[in-house]
Amino acid sequence: MKYITQYYRPILMAIIIMVLSLMPISSDTGSGLFDFPHFDKIAHFILYFLLSFLLMYELNRIKVGIYTFVLLPIIICFFYGGIIEIIQIFIEGRGGDIFDLLADLLGAIVAFPLFIISKKLFPILF
Repeated sequence: MKYITQYYRPILMAIIIMVLSLMPISSDTGSGLFDFPHFDKIAHFILYFLLSFLLMYELNRIKVGIYTFVLLPIIICFFYGGIIEIIQIFIEGRGGDIFDLLADLLGAIVAFPLFIISKKLFPILF
């Protein structure tokens, strides 16, 4: 229970990602605000960027080593995204996509330099 309360931000983000990723997609082909090519890749990038950023925030608070700080969020995002892509194969209307996984990984990787920049610009928040 201690870990859930301590890491509630990344856990909540992981739950949001899971819910959004495993919801059936409507077959409605009407044009909407988010109906443009590769929107899903942008969404994957943003969601996993946020998850990785939140993981780095928590790891920064407990002062882990630099390799753990950099690699653990990226590894977690990669495996979490991969597991969700595999599960999507079995959900009607969804499908696993290697490019979604690559967008997940890219979002997780880009979070690192932006976390470092944010930490330098806004040290009071970290």
